[in-house]
Amino acid sequence: SKTLSLGTRKATFEEVATATEVTVQMAIVVDTAEGDYLISDILEATVNQSLTEPSFSTGWIVKGAHEGFGDFFPHLVDIPLPDLGMLYYIGYNANFGNYRAGTGLTFATEPTTPRFRIGLAHGGENDDAREDVKFDAYVIRLIGEDGDIVVEGDDVRTMVSDYGQTFDGATVTGFTPGNYDNHLVLDLASGNDTYGRVNRPEADGVAARALLVSHGPLFNVRINDGGTIAPPMNRNPSLQWGSGEFSPVSRVVALEIDSPTAGDVYALVPDEHRDFPLDVLASDQTYTIEAWAVNKDGEVLSPKATLKVHPREQAPTTLGAGEAGFLDYLNSTAVTSGTLLTTEFTVLK
Repeated sequence: SKTLSLGTRKATFEEVATATEVTVQMAIVVDTAEGDYLISDILEATVNQSLTEPSFSTGWIVKGAHEGFGDFFPHLVDIPLPDLGMLYYIGYNANFGNYRAGTGLTFATEPTTPRFRIGLAHGGENDDAREDVKFDAYVIRLIGEDGDIVVEGDDVRTMVSDYGQTFDGATVTGFTPGNYDNHLVLDLASGNDTYGRVNRPEADGVAARALLVSHGPLFNVRINDGGTIAPPMNRNPSLQWGSGEFSPVSRVVALEIDSPTAGDVYALVPDEHRDFPLDVLASDQTYTIEAWAVNKDGEVLSPKATLKVHPREQAPTTLGAGEAGFLDYLNSTAVTSGTLLTTEFTVLK
């Protein structure tokens, strides 16, 4: 039991195990010289934390890699690449890029209204297990440095992430609810074709890993792990650039929403997500993001997942006639005017 002062929003009990039915009772009690007296009805609710907590990240995988077995391995299998770090579901729009349009710049986005997106992956349970406990959504809460809840992130529910069946340049086609053929494909290229799709990693897990590791950690956010900060792949933190990239960027690193083919390095799309206004997080402040599973009645179904993130806006990049311009998987024609805004997200561990 715990005693809460008036106005307290929550109490935390660390001893509650997953898959344990818990009955919560709450009442108002006054403390007098003669002892404690109950002065209200007892509020009671029963919850069953039958699911594991959601995840804010996912690992990288090589599509159709044979991991150096050569002719002795008759078929291709996907190979996890744990040494490449994780993709965190934090960023702008459907591909979690860390860039957005500034003054005088317009380009296509998905969704068409640019948004800040937080994604979540399910825990280890299968669909039947989630159905058994009537899983409905995750609840996301955003907490600022001062401990106050961000207005737009005051216990909001997620929606199912449907990334459709195929993407065809700037035209999204074949959207089918529940179809997850598309993934977040990481393209490393020298930028010689429309979408930067050249020099793909070979269909060999070893070769692909060697190529990617040689270019540094592959994060859409940086990681501060006990004071050791992982550098971004490019000093300019944007992940999406066209051919003739802005100095000092030397390679294209693009997160495309696409169906991967042999040799592609990809990450799974989130199972659930929530979109927020672009300015929901202020620059140079640390935020705590919390998420937990609920059913349609709002009953808690899982422990709480927590992530601390620190966004820092970079100086705007001014696009000029002397540059090749900005493009990504939805914008095949380079944009050469306006300003591009990028944000460096740091996950604090």
